[in-house]
Amino acid sequence: MIDEELGKFKEEFVQISKSISENNRLSQKSKKDWQKQQEKIERRFDLFKTDLLFIVATGMLKAGKSTFVNLLSRNENASPIGFGVDTTLRPALIKMAGKDSGSHGGIYIYKRKTIHNPENEMQELQKQMENIIDRIKGLKKFDENYPEVSPKELNQDNLRKVLCSKPGTNELLDQSPLLVVVEVPYNEESRIFSENCVIFDMPGLDSNDAEISQNFEMYNAIFKECDLVLFIQSNMSPVNDAACGYLAKIGKDRSSCTYRLVQNRMRAKYWLEESIIRKELSEQAENGIKNFVKKLNTNKVSESSLKSWSANLGMAYDVIFNANDISKDKFNADELLSESEFLGMEENLWSDIKENGKEQRKSHCKDELCNDLKDVSSDMERKIYSLKSEIASKESEINILIDEKNLIESYGRRTKKENWIGLDFTLSTDLKRQIEAELRESFKHLRSSTKYCEILPEKVSSFKIKGTDYDKFLIECSENAKTLTKKIIEESNLEKVDSGDFDVIKILNKKIEEMNQDAPEIILQIPKIEYRSKTVGNLSENIPLDIAQIDPHKETGRFLFISFEKAIFVNESMLSDEYDKIIAHYVKSSCSVLKKVMGDIMTDILNAHISGYLKESLAEKESEMYKAKLELENLNGEKELFSSEKEKLLALEEKIRELKI
Repeated sequence: MIDEELGKFKEEFVQISKSISENNRLSQKSKKDWQKQQEKIERRFDLFKTDLLFIVATGMLKAGKSTFVNLLSRNENASPIGFGVDTTLRPALIKMAGKDSGSHGGIYIYKRKTIHNPENEMQELQKQMENIIDRIKGLKKFDENYPEVSPKELNQDNLRKVLCSKPGTNELLDQSPLLVVVEVPYNEESRIFSENCVIFDMPGLDSNDAEISQNFEMYNAIFKECDLVLFIQSNMSPVNDAACGYLAKIGKDRSSCTYRLVQNRMRAKYWLEESIIRKELSEQAENGIKNFVKKLNTNKVSESSLKSWSANLGMAYDVIFNANDISKDKFNADELLSESEFLGMEENLWSDIKENGKEQRKSHCKDELCNDLKDVSSDMERKIYSLKSEIASKESEINILIDEKNLIESYGRRTKKENWIGLDFTLSTDLKRQIEAELRESFKHLRSSTKYCEILPEKVSSFKIKGTDYDKFLIECSENAKTLTKKIIEESNLEKVDSGDFDVIKILNKKIEEMNQDAPEIILQIPKIEYRSKTVGNLSENIPLDIAQIDPHKETGRFLFISFEKAIFVNESMLSDEYDKIIAHYVKSSCSVLKKVMGDIMTDILNAHISGYLKESLAEKESEMYKAKLELENLNGEKELFSSEKEKLLALEEKIRELKI
């Protein structure tokens, strides 16, 4: 019944399209534009024909997406993982080889084709990706235009070269690929992939290095292609402000039934009672659901309607893939796997897909078809109503904007370092505490390392040690402290710097207020810098901070370190005193550095903030004017035609939305 109705709706669209494309009043450009719209809508109709369920695994950096995909496929080479590094720079489509294919898996790298119109580069890349996806879905065959590529051997080295490296850094990746497909060998234990599913493993939404951070619109096309969104959420990795925009875009037009929340539950505070840990994990899970629904920024998903599951993915990963590394005298692998609750999560997801996957796929196809129909109608309406009244005034505005642009460019470089003379900058209390805590933790790790754990025991009140060994340990503490302090300072934003009774953001915003009061009429009011906004940035983005290291030896007297051969007795109080001196030195050095460079940093950030805002505003206007002048040439002859056909498209969209899946 549904297929029959869809067939009628498609024929109705074909008649509308024919009426537009065959009209003699249409310019050649408009015919080409409409042909693209026609192909887009007809493709959406065709997507109902495939039974392949496309799933996207997304979430924050290091939330456990790749770990989850590897577990579902029962293959460590499905997606690269690594501690403390941004392992995945670009998305990969993971699929499983057929049961009787005999395939050992492989990595398929589909390269970007030549861009014929640089102005529409993003649209052309999206179209290329759609063509590859349509072939994977079986809607089209690989041919001379889009040939099926030969796979590279599936192993960790090749996987990292393709997914974790910058283009041009190895023999497998001469350019940023259009799409990477990872085929893993068949594994009968993999339940999800056996249900005719493929999974897109996405980079972290908050990654600064991943290609998604520069080309979100390109990779947003992947979300549109996927029928089910699995958001991987770690209780150690909250959804931060940097990714809220991504979530809002993802959730804008999707059906509520296409979301699932997978919570990666990591056990912390192991020193607490088990009941307390479980209570805290339960509260984290509840808060995680609330936070995800809030950040999704859509009224289509509620806390009660969202399906979510929780498991310790790291624990399950080690049991399934690293069983030989588990301490047999302390842990039972089967008990650990049960405790991780991964198999239960997998069972629930499998049952959900088995019961609802087909309906979810069709529901998503319907949503995207209706969304695209609405976009086409909106585009026609803009041509009919907006452009006819706006473009007449654009030509005169362009000449004015050229003069304004010159003024804006000079206005964005007005602030000088001398503006901040007399201000005394130092670290905030919170930042000092952070430095102290992280340095002490680094000393603790260094002491417990293989190198020092025997000569600096932790469970005795006093111990004997060579002065030279004690000296080496403290020198290494100092070296680590310098590196860590520099990292903490450079990764901090301006909120972490104090200047008397005012924080730095308020000082900058006061300067912006003064500039706005004196600004010429054509200069738009500069918005204030928001806390934790991209405009603020990290301290190291402008000027590298050079923190002085402790001089480890003095010829006379004792500074921090001992330098003689005989053995000495050391106790915890003595060690703590040395730690305090090291920490005090680097806090003091950090304050000295900030006093020297804060003027430069503030000047660069303020000028960049002002210039960036004004130039972006101007660029948007210029782009709008360029489009308006091109479209105005054909608007008069097309207005009547588009007016009538637009209403037909809106009526068709409404009928499709009412279709019960």
